[in-house]
Amino acid sequence: LMYTIQVTAHKAGTVTQSLAGHFSSETELNLIQCKVSRIEISSFTEEGLSPLVNFSVFGTILFMSLFRPTEEKKDSLFIVTKQKNFSVLSFDSEKGEIITRATG
Repeated sequence: LMYTIQVTAHKAGTVTQSLAGHFSSETELNLIQCKVSRIEISSFTEEGLSPLVNFSVFGTILFMSLFRPTEEKKDSLFIVTKQKNFSVLSFDSEKGEIITRATG
């Protein structure tokens, strides 16, 4: 038997959703772009956008929203996938990493 497998060799380029908020720090404004199953986070600078972090999500992102937890100084990101999973993400400024605060 012979099988043919087709895969995509490049990352998604179409922006499906975008948000602006204080995700990486309380003073730095960020642009958060969703590209199907990828999230790209950039900082606004005087020179333009500066890439901060990008990562893949297992599944197709249907919805995302920024919110500020009580007594926090930065926003957190809430995402929901087509597969009915959710995650709450925040950013560790010292390590430059995304932290998963909740998932389900």
